[in-house]
Amino acid sequence: MALTLENLSHIYNQGRPMESRALEEINLVIKEGQFLGICGATGSGKSTLVQHLNGLLKPTTGRVLYKGRDIWTSRVQEIRSKVGLVFQYPEQQLFAEVVEDDVAFGPRNLGCVEDMVKQRVYRALEQVGLNPDVYLKRNPLALSGGEKRRVALAGVLAMEPEVLVLDEPTAGLDARGREALLQMLEELNRQGTTIIMVSHSMDDLARLAQWLVVLRKGKLFLQGTPCEVFAQPEAIRETGLDVPVITDLMLKLQRLGSGVDIGVATPEAAITELARLLRRRQHD
Repeated sequence: MALTLENLSHIYNQGRPMESRALEEINLVIKEGQFLGICGATGSGKSTLVQHLNGLLKPTTGRVLYKGRDIWTSRVQEIRSKVGLVFQYPEQQLFAEVVEDDVAFGPRNLGCVEDMVKQRVYRALEQVGLNPDVYLKRNPLALSGGEKRRVALAGVLAMEPEVLVLDEPTAGLDARGREALLQMLEELNRQGTTIIMVSHSMDDLARLAQWLVVLRKGKLFLQGTPCEVFAQPEAIRETGLDVPVITDLMLKLQRLGSGVDIGVATPEAAITELARLLRRRQHD
């Protein structure tokens, strides 16, 4: 297993008048090479949860294990090189005057020699679709929103993490930038990187996630494959979320007596399901 959460709870301002319980008794296993989706309404604990995965937050109670080792009895800095976190707003992670120094910061912190640092910087920029010869000397804060997102991601990838955690990675991107980022994440996952993605987009999660977790008021409310989770539309809507567009279409067809599988959540699966129904009707 890549990461295991055991009875994880987090309380902000514990023992003070503004005490707030953000997470309560979360138990979760994240397999190596998995694409895990995390969703929930605003305030459900998503961002708090992912900040525990590489030691940015320490559990109030419970444990986070990385490959069986409690990250707080290990060297947390070492864990952060293995579990990379990209925040929702990339400006929070950009600070250098040129892109090259920003992306190189992580590898240098790991003690890589300069030749290795350069190799990692070039490779990471290419991975995120930015031409190093064009972007190395540019000011990261002068880039577009999509380019900033890519540079922030390159800075994490340059550390060659085994697990990549992204908090709302498509927020603020136009349709073209969003699609390019999603395709890149698909490719990274195919190459073996474990990916954990927080998103409000049920369509993105239906497309990418192999396992889906739904949080509600700091608790693990639902989990399963996207088909299993989206087959419970009323439960999903209880949390303040909605089902993917394709699932909503399947629900409408079901109300017409079509007998479709309402767990279908992607266009490809919908085509397969509708073809199955057509074949069945031809035989009836």
